[in-house]
Amino acid sequence: SVYEKEEISLKNMWLLFVLIVPCLAQTDPSPQECFEDAKYITCRPVHGRPTACDCTNIVPCYIKMIITKNQIEYRNKTQYNYLVNGTFQGPTIIAEERGILVVDVFNKMDEDTSIHFHGMHQRNVPWIDGVGNITQYPIPANGKFRYIFRAFPQGTHWYHSHMRYQRDKGLFGALIIRESQSDIHARLGPFEDEPEKKTLALLERLVNVDPSGQNPDPFCLPDGSDLPIQYDRLSFFLNGKEIAKNVLGGRGNESHSEFFVVPGKNYRF
Repeated sequence: SVYEKEEISLKNMWLLFVLIVPCLAQTDPSPQECFEDAKYITCRPVHGRPTACDCTNIVPCYIKMIITKNQIEYRNKTQYNYLVNGTFQGPTIIAEERGILVVDVFNKMDEDTSIHFHGMHQRNVPWIDGVGNITQYPIPANGKFRYIFRAFPQGTHWYHSHMRYQRDKGLFGALIIRESQSDIHARLGPFEDEPEKKTLALLERLVNVDPSGQNPDPFCLPDGSDLPIQYDRLSFFLNGKEIAKNVLGGRGNESHSEFFVVPGKNYRF
């Protein structure tokens, strides 16, 4: 009868409610507790190179990034560099393919930021992609955010800020994902693989940019047109160290990274 069907339906509803109540009672830990429980790896310094955070054989691997802004003076003008854990150019992150990375970003600046792990396939977790105001709300000043994802695919990648000009002023770093195949040396032959020492990150930087572009510099683009902005100088950085003080002025290299190799041996850079 209709009444019997309604009674059965009510019994099913009560059963469903009983199953749901325990789930509602189990509250997730607060964000503060999540950060306090993190066991961060020690990112070790490498002479003449960015710090290396090696997550090999560590799953999940917890990495702590503290983002700060450093004021410098150039030709009586205030400039800013962006630092990761106190250094210009962030640490090199090394992980194995399909390993789990947990990167906690602490924004200690007076502006918002976000971190995009360039090349990573953020399948089913688009909010981890790190594109501010598109895939996530930016990390606010004095805020923090946890990125957790599977390292895939293998290869040479990088991470960088996706907010304004922060990337061009130091908020970036190398991201090296090693192959999961155990026979890579059998296929390619023996070689030395030291990504913490032999990763090359090149940064091109325009100093004292004038967005008005009233007096374009004679430095030209490949198509022959002038750059649509005015700047004082163009410089290049290799692994966070300036290698060309002033390309347009013709000055030579003032500092550089050295790489030592032995004849007859194979290396991966």
